[in-house]
Amino acid sequence: MLASYDEQRNHPETDGTSMLSPYLHFGHLGPLTIALTIDAVVKKQPALKAARDSYFNELIAWRELAVNFVKYSKDYDNPKCAENWAKLSIAEHAKDEREHLYTLKQLENAETYDPLWNAAQQQMVHFGWMHNIMRMYWAKKILEWTPDVATAMQYAIYLNDKYFLDGRDPNGYAGIAWSMVGKFDRPWFDRPIFGKVRYMSGASTGRKFNSKLYIRQMQALADAEEQPALF
Repeated sequence: MLASYDEQRNHPETDGTSMLSPYLHFGHLGPLTIALTIDAVVKKQPALKAARDSYFNELIAWRELAVNFVKYSKDYDNPKCAENWAKLSIAEHAKDEREHLYTLKQLENAETYDPLWNAAQQQMVHFGWMHNIMRMYWAKKILEWTPDVATAMQYAIYLNDKYFLDGRDPNGYAGIAWSMVGKFDRPWFDRPIFGKVRYMSGASTGRKFNSKLYIRQMQALADAEEQPALF
């Protein structure tokens, strides 16, 4: 995995990440064990140093940030955890009209107009897993499709904790807070609903990888699950 990590880590259609978060969550592996093992490999193959550093940024820096966030913030699972700039911006756009509104059940069943989002939701339900880029996009669209940010966080956390093998974990809560209320991020251009919280569109997200292949993969999985048993 490490040799291609730098190139493949941002490609949901190839799952080029380590996919170790469920094992970290349940304590089957510790981050120190992983870090020492990778360091030993890099000593023998110095060309992998850049890939190691990129992976350590996820394994150590962002993971520790999430752990500290949940430990020291009692509001880690609601909009009160937002920074002041985000709170002000969210309040300014609290009454913005949503073009599409979906119920929790519709979201859970992947019944939206967006095939990319539906594919991510299907991956969550069928695999208990979702690539990190899709987790960000997934959360941001829930914000766009629900009446307010409090409802959006409530829905996202419910689905996160119900379906993900690495749910009920600091990384999940921190990721939702980053996506929806700009936690650990900076202000961006002001726009409807999101205010100055970073926006992700289906078009721009889909151009960063082979999104059509990813959608086909998840649809094929869902179709296979719906076939009756032949015994």
